[in-house]
Amino acid sequence: MGRLLAAIARLGAESELERVVRILVQEAVTLLDAEIGAYAVAAGGCIVTRATFERGEWVEHGVEVPLVGSIVGKVWQSGQSYFTNDSLGDPASAHAWDLEHGCRSQLTVALSGPEGERFGLATVFNSRRPQGFGARDERLLETLCQYAGAIVRRAIDAEARHTAEREATQRARELEAFAVIGAEISSSLDSGRVLQTAVEAARQVIGVDRAYLALCEHDGGVRVAARAGPGAESGRQLRVAAGRGISGLILATGRPYQTANYLSDPLIRRDAAADRLVRDMDTRSLLAVPITRAGASIGVLWLASSSARRFTPEEVSLLERIAGQAALAIENARALAHEQEARLEAETLLAATVALSVQADPAEVIHTLME
Repeated sequence: MGRLLAAIARLGAESELERVVRILVQEAVTLLDAEIGAYAVAAGGCIVTRATFERGEWVEHGVEVPLVGSIVGKVWQSGQSYFTNDSLGDPASAHAWDLEHGCRSQLTVALSGPEGERFGLATVFNSRRPQGFGARDERLLETLCQYAGAIVRRAIDAEARHTAEREATQRARELEAFAVIGAEISSSLDSGRVLQTAVEAARQVIGVDRAYLALCEHDGGVRVAARAGPGAESGRQLRVAAGRGISGLILATGRPYQTANYLSDPLIRRDAAADRLVRDMDTRSLLAVPITRAGASIGVLWLASSSARRFTPEEVSLLERIAGQAALAIENARALAHEQEARLEAETLLAATVALSVQADPAEVIHTLME
């Protein structure tokens, strides 16, 4: 009993599934006087033996176990413990595995949570005792697995709570970022200020080293109009030629694109200025999305990370939404510029008309029209 309590105490100090199961198997090998221990978990609809504990060391496997024709599969499907002291003669046993590992006897128990949810299986092979495994051994391993299952269930619940808290915090940050950008669009006629707010929000909310926003030019190239992050100022004069760099790929496809290693990505046509900035900033991963308005691309918004990173679909969607806010700011600025230009033309024409109405000398009228 003292050894069992000590084993349970060791299990109670852990929380991660694989770590809990490995300690469970190690303790079972010792308590049940077995030569080999193993554990299996569900993975992609299959049961996979992750590793075996032999001669005091873990040996990694990752071997898929058949649900039919194996004791492990039988226990997984039924949830009922099973032991045999004649592995090669037992029709339920996986004889190929037994022959390969020299298995004489086997005891397998399901690792389940308090509500019966299945997490995995624990197995011991080759009892060193002459009588082999018995009902007492089965009950002892079931006790360990029951306790371990409760620990894993608590860990999963705790992780779910932490995940929900992280998601809620992230959502709050996103809403705050959009509120700030929206306030800038509503209160500021300075498009540069709004675009700067957008890139800063993108960098902070998604959590990257740097962010850039570039606008399309008449020849198809792009020029950086806003940037944020340590060292990003070095990209303030960056201009990427038409069809080159990640911006060229984005404008050609009209879709988001990410790369875990920009400089070695074969889909990106090289641009000397962009490549130099990437090297100088020690950038590896990029995520870029188009800035579109009325079905046309008017720029590119991209994020840069110094580490290899795979951006999630949620992060891609978030960056697209920020790009949409930036597009609205650009459209507002252009509409304002056109309005101001039209007003200036109208004021100039009105001034000329007034001047003409008070002039009688034909030479003066011609001179006013020419002005």
